[in-house]
Amino acid sequence: SFVTAAILLNTGVAFAHPEIFSNLSIDKARQAAAKDNKLLIIDFGAVWCPPCKAMDQVTWVDPTVVAWIKKNAIALQIDVDKDRDIAQEMDVQAFPTVLIFKPRNLAKEADRKIGFQSPSILLKWLNSKVPATAASTAAMPAPVRAK
Repeated sequence: SFVTAAILLNTGVAFAHPEIFSNLSIDKARQAAAKDNKLLIIDFGAVWCPPCKAMDQVTWVDPTVVAWIKKNAIALQIDVDKDRDIAQEMDVQAFPTVLIFKPRNLAKEADRKIGFQSPSILLKWLNSKVPATAASTAAMPAPVRAK
């Protein structure tokens, strides 16, 4: 329930990252994104960061966001306390920070968003990063027929 989520947000309880995030290393994720011609999305956060936890509980588990990422991207989540070097290398100074890399140049950041992003705001931003033909269908998952 919402009340339970609000209580958990304020207790400092650590959460496992949402399922949409890969366990690949950054190098392996770049290789996979290049191979599949997908965006690379990296979410930087910390267990002590309330807006990061809110994104984990709201945005990163939203069915439309999950469907969009599965279709268009490889997503990683980096805990800045465990991977300080990566955060420093990418000049991440506030949390959450979401970086996006395009498949044609996975070494160069294409854009970033800082702070909590609702599912609709995140999807609007993500859709602006893919070609128009893909973006028009990317926001909505395909209908599923009952068997």
